[in-house]
Formats: sequence, structure tokens, C-alpha cells
Amino acid sequence: MKVAKLSNNIFSTAILATGNSSKHVLSLTDNICDFLKQKYKIYTKSEGNNSCEWVIIDANNLIINIFQKHSREKYSKR
Repeated sequence: MKVAKLSNNIFSTAILATGNSSKHVLSLTDNICDFLKQKYKIYTKSEGNNSCEWVIIDANNLIINIFQKHSREKYSKR
């Protein structure tokens, strides 16, 4: 999802992903953070790692949201 046309945006791109379980969400989070650090020297911050229902990764101008399926469905209804 590109958000660059919005005024006063704090990030330019958002990625939404879905994991099948808390372990899957945590694994995706760890692998994405490691990849961004190793390949692009982008240091990330993440929130939600404790429950892994919904993890958000802040990678400067890139925001990555990783949901478990039931959490994504819950927030999609709003």
C-alpha cells in the first residue's frame, strides 16, 4: 500500500502480511528484520512480539504489519 500522496505522512510504504500462528508471525518478524539489516543496513524496531497477534515493524519509511489470520479478520471489519 503506497501512502506517499498523503500529506504529513510518517512513512511512505505499508506492507500487510498474515501468519498462520504466533510462531509463524514471530519467525516472519525475525527474518524480515534480519534481512533488512543484512541486505540494506536498515535497523528496525518492532512492537507486539510478546503476543504475536499483531506485530508492527518500523523500518524508517517502511511499516510492516504482520497479523495472525483471526486478528487480521477482526481489524478488517472496521
